[in-house]
Amino acid sequence: MNYVANGEIGVAIGIVTPRKKASKSQLRLNVEFSSQPGFQYSYWPTDSDDALLELAWAVTVHKSQGSEFGTTFLVLPARANVSRELMYTALTRQKDKVVILHDGTLSDLRDLAQPWRSETARRLTDLFEAPHPIALDVQGTAHRFDRKLMHVSANGIAMASKNEVIIAGILDRLVSGRWQYEQPFTGTDGRTVLPDFTISADDGRTVYWEHAGMLDLPDYARKWELKKAWYAENGILPHAQGGGPNGSLMWTDDLNGADAQAWLELASEILGLTSAALPPPAGAGPGPARRVAKKTAPRRKSS
Repeated sequence: MNYVANGEIGVAIGIVTPRKKASKSQLRLNVEFSSQPGFQYSYWPTDSDDALLELAWAVTVHKSQGSEFGTTFLVLPARANVSRELMYTALTRQKDKVVILHDGTLSDLRDLAQPWRSETARRLTDLFEAPHPIALDVQGTAHRFDRKLMHVSANGIAMASKNEVIIAGILDRLVSGRWQYEQPFTGTDGRTVLPDFTISADDGRTVYWEHAGMLDLPDYARKWELKKAWYAENGILPHAQGGGPNGSLMWTDDLNGADAQAWLELASEILGLTSAALPPPAGAGPGPARRVAKKTAPRRKSS
């Protein structure tokens, strides 16, 4: 590259000491930057306020963009005003391990990953096309977002994926007003999880619907099996096993694509709704009458 960009991070290799005694201004510091391994740049002391080098034992998340490290330590104060995109940058600088030093609760940390934390979705710009503003209630305060950059259910809840929006539509049809999105559930070990959907069935049961959207990833699949085992330890068993004392667990996945009809049939069976009891989908009803075309005799060509 043979040049140093602003924000480059490097390591001081050592100070080159001249053979004869020299002034401090003649001492040279060699630095090797992470973007150019094996190549060194030399720097000399200066009294200028605009120094070419700054001590970088700790850097801001903004300055760390584009760099990678073996192990990173993320210092995150309580109630930090951090966007979802900035959190993604902070958590992906590591190659081996990231240690989070958070001065707050786990629920505060979890909130930073919520869809409404997105800074991109808040930008209402018509640079390329007109935005579609939508007002969402966030912790009791209305905020405006670009509808095209958010996954929002029909009742105005920001969700993590399009498939969750599909499931929300199914639940609105089957058990409208009797389901919650990501309602916290605390186990006997003190761990708190956020089931995708918590449903109150007609017979008094509580049904937890999880959507496992990335089962094609081995690590995700392994963690999902651990989560199912944790549910079982806390009295929530799969519906196929008759459920548990604390509720029934059902789940869907994307392995064969999004199949809304199959999900509807599965939810109807587990919630005890027959096909005759299923309410019609929103907007369903007799369509407009078709106009019958009037038959006319073919016109003769004049001679």
